[in-house]
Amino acid sequence: MRIRIAAGFSTSVFIALLAMAMLPRDAEAIAVRTWVGNSDNWVFSDPTNWNGNTPIANGDLLVFNGIHEDTLRNDIPGLSLTRLTFVDGFFTITGDPIQVDDIVVDENGGYSTVTANLSGFGRTLVGKGSYLGLSGANTFTGQVDVAGGLVASSDKALGSTAARREYCPVGMSSSPDATLGLSQS
Repeated sequence: MRIRIAAGFSTSVFIALLAMAMLPRDAEAIAVRTWVGNSDNWVFSDPTNWNGNTPIANGDLLVFNGIHEDTLRNDIPGLSLTRLTFVDGFFTITGDPIQVDDIVVDENGGYSTVTANLSGFGRTLVGKGSYLGLSGANTFTGQVDVAGGLVASSDKALGSTAARREYCPVGMSSSPDATLGLSQS
């Protein structure tokens, strides 16, 4: 497949189109839920934290945006999502493990961290000017493409060793004096 970006076509639009192309064929059935954080409990199971006061369900596509600096907790055991999308803000997702098909951090999408364990395919795109931190004992198998920054703060953060990894980082570190080592076994 050959992909060509037309003049004046922004990277964020390209990433959005690419992300849409990665949706399963029955995408019409996928509900898009956007975090609004209307309660004080910051948990996934509270419907008032999502647009439309509707609870999230397996198969949903979750969107986190807005200038937030929030720590959110997945309190739904066995949650299986189509996608986690970070548009902007500074979100940290903790709690119960999440099975996910795709993780997308939009261009200039802030700095978000996922400490909850991730499984499933977990194809990951980190856009230019964005940062994603992963630290769980992750077992996802999807490809990780980084045009922004990636902080992998555990030996299992990048998922299964069977997955293909491609990095084009602007910066990768966990502290100012961090050392990054990549190896293939």
